[in-house]
Amino acid sequence: MRSLQWSLCSLTAVFVLLCGCDGNSAKAPSALSYATSTAVFTKGVAIAPDSPKSSGGAVTSYSVSPALPTGLVLSASTGIVSGTPTAVTAAGTYVVTASDSAGSTTASLSITVNDQPPTSLSYSTATAVYPKGAQIAPNVPTNSGGAVITYSVSPALPAGLNLSTATGIVSGAPSAVTSAANYTVTATNSGGSATTTLNITVMALAAAAQQIPNVGASCKIPQPAGGKGDFLLWPGILIVDQRV
Repeated sequence: MRSLQWSLCSLTAVFVLLCGCDGNSAKAPSALSYATSTAVFTKGVAIAPDSPKSSGGAVTSYSVSPALPTGLVLSASTGIVSGTPTAVTAAGTYVVTASDSAGSTTASLSITVNDQPPTSLSYSTATAVYPKGAQIAPNVPTNSGGAVITYSVSPALPAGLNLSTATGIVSGAPSAVTSAANYTVTATNSGGSATTTLNITVMALAAAAQQIPNVGASCKIPQPAGGKGDFLLWPGILIVDQRV
């Protein structure tokens, strides 16, 4: 009888050893991944929830490091990433850790948040005729989208005029007569670009009127000795003054 009991205990010990546990120990999660591991989001636009999956034991908590871009959140219970990003953020790597009592596993997310692209780009003066050599009033752009990072123009503006790459303002004093032509201005940021067209003509300055001295003035010429009266000269008219 004792021999039988000993044999049963031995078999039980072997069974537990082969199982590695008493059948109730937790398994560590493994192979964590996300539906979208590399994402490019737009500032101010809600993202589609990004859900994780893993193998092994059931995950009891999730965490992320460093913190996700402003406006995005990671659910500590489900691991889902959601929200609306509120700040432009350069591409970065965020490590998500899924844990249970037996261990943990990680996955990396690459996230970029771009600005909303510029839209409806326009200028205060879209069609302009400037006199050569005269300082122009600054021509200022506006747009309805995200903040513009840089401006460019093609082809180059008429000689003497400049486009600020930072503000998009056109200024200067044109130095050469230029026939009417179109110039395409492009406004760009991390989200995209927008364009508009300026039509510019540079005209020669009109010749200034020159004043001739004494035009229309009378001129009195005295008579020689012994003569009577004086001569009065008007343009094209000779009047003899016969008064004694």
